[in-house]
Amino acid sequence: PPPAGGGGGKTAAPRSPPPPPLRDPNRSSWEVVSVVSSARRTRPPRPFITSTLQQECNKRLGLSVSEAMRCAQQLYEGGFISYMRTDSTHLSADAVKAGRTAVTRDFGEDYLASEKDEQNGKDGKGKKGGGPKKGRGKEKKAKEGEGGVNAQEAHEAIRPSIRGDGAFLRPARIQEEEGGAALSDTIVRVYDLIYRRALASLMNDQVINSTSVLIDATAPSGADAGPEGGDGDDGAAVVATFRASGSVVLHPGYAAAWRGTGADDRTILPPLAEGQSLRCREAEPLEHRTKPPPRYTEATFVKELEGSGVGRPSTYASVIQTLRQRAYVGTPAPSDSSSSGGGGGGGGRGLEAGGTAIS
Repeated sequence: PPPAGGGGGKTAAPRSPPPPPLRDPNRSSWEVVSVVSSARRTRPPRPFITSTLQQECNKRLGLSVSEAMRCAQQLYEGGFISYMRTDSTHLSADAVKAGRTAVTRDFGEDYLASEKDEQNGKDGKGKKGGGPKKGRGKEKKAKEGEGGVNAQEAHEAIRPSIRGDGAFLRPARIQEEEGGAALSDTIVRVYDLIYRRALASLMNDQVINSTSVLIDATAPSGADAGPEGGDGDDGAAVVATFRASGSVVLHPGYAAAWRGTGADDRTILPPLAEGQSLRCREAEPLEHRTKPPPRYTEATFVKELEGSGVGRPSTYASVIQTLRQRAYVGTPAPSDSSSSGGGGGGGGRGLEAGGTAIS
């Protein structure tokens, strides 16, 4: 019917009835028709550069880009990390040795990547990088200046400093060091990210067993097979095919030090075999709607700047600060509005820092 109050409003299309297996799942037969399992390896990420440190501090700690750089600056001035403005993912031979010592100390030798793997790139084709024992993952090349000279060639990735024992300092002990007592808990958490990312780049692959299952739901032929519950073809049963996917971690590898976002959302399937009969406890149709792009967070905005070749990592914080000071972006909006498509300010995507969206 048209909306209340008159007018020629559009009428909503009636929903089609669910298929017979969903109308009466207890009277349908459910059978596993396919089980496909395969081991999948994921490579560890590279150690931090400036832009990736800013992104992870925003996503994991809720820090703005400026706050992340202030924390990194204090860690650098205290001698706890290497220089924090860099485009290079290179690790020196001494840093790799210290990192491998820390991995063995914290996780055991079973988590160390082989030296051959460390020298090879992400593609696993045996192509060596431009330095000794680099961390693995996609190589980040620093931008070249005039004459093809790499302005960041002498820089390393952002990593913990090497201590007297030849290893990286554990985050739990950083406040016991000289000058460490003045560090806030937030700065210690930033150091923890840098420490774990550096170790993860020197660890072996995560191995996951992924399983995909196809299940046929066959409704009784006859009266239940009709679209409205009426008579259907007596010789044909109505079949709906469902897919379930899950995975089990066989070896955590680098994920023991660096867990990806959403890692705890992994679905675990029970053991299933082809031809196995199942019983459906409940069947619930779900509606899916596409959503507009979310507003920018500072992390995704930095990623966009980097991908578009705008500025350099050392300028991202000042770019965002200028956008705010000159009111090119508006005032903070409630944090739950960050999932909405383009807010105010000319219809573009907003910025979000520390859980609040800015339109």
